[in-house]
Amino acid sequence: MKSLKLILIFLVVLGVVVGAFLLIDGGGSASIKANADASYEEYRQQIARSWDELGDWDEANYAKQCNLVKQLQDEYEVEATNILALQNSQTALEIVHKKIFEEWDKADCQESVVRKYNEAKNTIRASHAAIGNDPNLTSIESVYATYCSALSLSKDKCALSTGFNGTSWNNFSAHHTKKIKARNEMLANSNYKTYLSHISSIKQGLNSFESKLATAKVDFYNKLANSIKSHYQNKERNYDNKRLLSSAISKYERESNNSEKKKELRRFEAQFENEVEQALGL
Repeated sequence: MKSLKLILIFLVVLGVVVGAFLLIDGGGSASIKANADASYEEYRQQIARSWDELGDWDEANYAKQCNLVKQLQDEYEVEATNILALQNSQTALEIVHKKIFEEWDKADCQESVVRKYNEAKNTIRASHAAIGNDPNLTSIESVYATYCSALSLSKDKCALSTGFNGTSWNNFSAHHTKKIKARNEMLANSNYKTYLSHISSIKQGLNSFESKLATAKVDFYNKLANSIKSHYQNKERNYDNKRLLSSAISKYERESNNSEKKKELRRFEAQFENEVEQALGL
């Protein structure tokens, strides 16, 4: 009987010990989880604070936060670190979006500043594939493509090479039509009208297309007249070449308004004809 009582007492004590152990262990696990959650939240806030304090794009800070997330991959679940990485990229991209659109909003918008923030966008995109569909990124890329086209167009001098081959040359009238069409399409572009139309350098460049084309036309026909003379200067003096020269000059006169060059070409034609007659002994 006494042995039975001792066994019962032992079992009771054992149960108490085991129960206490389980309680302590359970509390410890909960405590560890709570500490982990608090630590994760601190990292999240740390990333947010780093960008708040800067208020601008900083490649070194972006790299620093990316490295921090990589270091946490062994400590937290993949999903958790992915969220931190996305937060870092999205926050940086929000700043880049704000800054580049602020620059586009200026009449004296600086090309170097725009390119700086576009390169920042490229850095973010390259380091975080999941950011590819972010609306801030897609809007930057859309407007930037229009900006580059408008900038290039505004700097276009509208020049055209003669393309002279002895009998024909490039069509300046078609060139004029093509350039004006490109300019008008840009003026009608929704991105241009909404974000870029007030940028002084671009606006002036596009508005001066008619005058640039007028200058380009004068230059084109000056060079063409010189090309005609240069081409036939070295040609054999015979009737075939005289005929080709006369045909080229007639075509030139129909297209060009440059009276001085027309006279110059007619004098050259007369000289060429005399030299043909001399060569033939006429």
